[in-house]
Amino acid sequence: DDIFIDIGDEQSIDNDLSTYSSHLKNMSVMLEGAGVNSLILIDEFGSGTDPTFGGAIAESVLQTLVTNKCFGIITTHFSNLKLYADKSSGMVNAAMVFDLDRLIPLYQLEVGRPGSSFSLEVASQSGLPAEIIALAQEGIGANQIDIERLLGNLENEKRKLVEQNEMLAKKDAALSSLQKEYEGLKQKLEVRQKEIINSAKEEASIILSRTNREIEKTIRHIKENKAEKKETKKIRQSLNKFAQKITPEVAKKAKMDEVVLLGGDITPGIKVLLEDSGVVAEVLSVSGKKAKVLIGELQSVVPLSKLQKISNRQAKKEKTGTGKRSVHQSVTTKMANFSPVLDIRGTRASELLPILQKFLDEAVMLNQDNIKVIHGKGNGVLRQLVREELQQWSQIKKFENEHVERGGDGATVIELK
Repeated sequence: DDIFIDIGDEQSIDNDLSTYSSHLKNMSVMLEGAGVNSLILIDEFGSGTDPTFGGAIAESVLQTLVTNKCFGIITTHFSNLKLYADKSSGMVNAAMVFDLDRLIPLYQLEVGRPGSSFSLEVASQSGLPAEIIALAQEGIGANQIDIERLLGNLENEKRKLVEQNEMLAKKDAALSSLQKEYEGLKQKLEVRQKEIINSAKEEASIILSRTNREIEKTIRHIKENKAEKKETKKIRQSLNKFAQKITPEVAKKAKMDEVVLLGGDITPGIKVLLEDSGVVAEVLSVSGKKAKVLIGELQSVVPLSKLQKISNRQAKKEKTGTGKRSVHQSVTTKMANFSPVLDIRGTRASELLPILQKFLDEAVMLNQDNIKVIHGKGNGVLRQLVREELQQWSQIKKFENEHVERGGDGATVIELK
């Protein structure tokens, strides 16, 4: 039921007490009066004298207090007390967390392991000369330094692991939330899909029923009129009108104005027509068998064989809208139909380059960040041809094998600038 405290320095010249003597006097009082329900609070246990003897005496006092089954909290820097507490029952080590990277205390108590005093680290941070610290290290000995350093590193690594676990827990919670959202959206889409299919089936059933009735009516009419020529023609016209009513409406495509193509070389500054998309572009530069072109506000690299020279007048006509081409519509259509994965397995080597170049052109034009080419493993011919071509493209930042779990060297992942 008593509280015994030894905190601070009670040395006294008048009473002929040194720092250590005052501590020993307090220890004597504790050993005489502390019992089962006593609380012991000691700061810097065993300090004030030679560490070897002070540590041994402190260990003996601690052993007696444990035998008396006292409760208490004791702070110390002595390694022998840390080892004694670790090996003995009735006690547990604890330490204040220290950030070894920044050399600052974090003011967090961690129970279950002994801590390091970080004496050398604190001395270095306090401005003590490096040669003094080096001499101290020699005096302490390599083994003791290694133990202290190991304790410090373990503490630092544990703190980092705790932070990583907390971050992973947050990411896991976010992932679970996204997964639930995805499942909910998927369920809604599946319900909507069933509704659309059922609606289409009902509509088809109605149309089929009406068609059957119309056919039966037509057959009956033919039989009644004995298939006379005028009546047959009339019936055919009636069926055509009915067919037009039940035929789904399809948006009519505007007829494209014919573009006048010019001969001659492709040079910077001229207007060209892209064969694949019918888009008008301006040539910015020519390098080898390829040209860099400007399509609206987008730049792309296109093989010369895919370009047709047109007049400036025709280009202006296309741009102002008197022609029926639209860069925006073309790019939008390409964006909707573009797949960032190109599978060329089974393609002949002689047919590969045009397919790959078109794929890369569209990826660059559509500002894609990452694309992938699946070429398979085999004898490596397709992979070699693909990578030789990729090295020629300045718009490619880097390329590498796909992750081993997703195909490894059977696919090439490409990152564009």
